[in-house]
Amino acid sequence: MKILGKCLCGSITINCTNEPVKTVNCHCTMCRKVSGAAYSTFAMFLKNHVRVMGNSETHFSSSTLATRSFCSKCGSNTQFNYAGKHEYVYLPVGLFDPAVAIHPQENWYASTKLHWISDCNNLPEYEELPNG
Repeated sequence: MKILGKCLCGSITINCTNEPVKTVNCHCTMCRKVSGAAYSTFAMFLKNHVRVMGNSETHFSSSTLATRSFCSKCGSNTQFNYAGKHEYVYLPVGLFDPAVAIHPQENWYASTKLHWISDCNNLPEYEELPNG
C-alpha cells in the first residue's frame, strides 16, 4: 500500500511505502494546541517507510518528549517524533491525499479528553457548509 500526502500549500510532500503500524487519537493538551482542534489523529509509521520531501519544514521541540515539524509557508503540522522512539514517525492523517481509510485504534491521554467528544456522534451532519 502506498500512501501519499502533502501540506496545505504543497511545499512538503510525503510518500509512505507501507501501511501505518497503528493510528491513534491523541487528546493531550499539546496536540490540542498544535492542531487547534479537540484532538489530533496521527498514523504511526516505521521511519524507513516514510519519505518527507521539500525544504520548507521547520522543527520545534514542544517538550522533552517530542519534536514537532511544520511547513514554514502554510503552517501545516507535518510530523512529530518522540524522543526514545527514533524508529517511528507520526504523521497527521489530514495530510494524506486522497483521504485514506485509516481508522484510529487507540486514544492516548484519555485522562485529558474533552468531556463532550462522545456527544459529537449525535450532532446534525451536513455534506458541505450549511446555509446560515
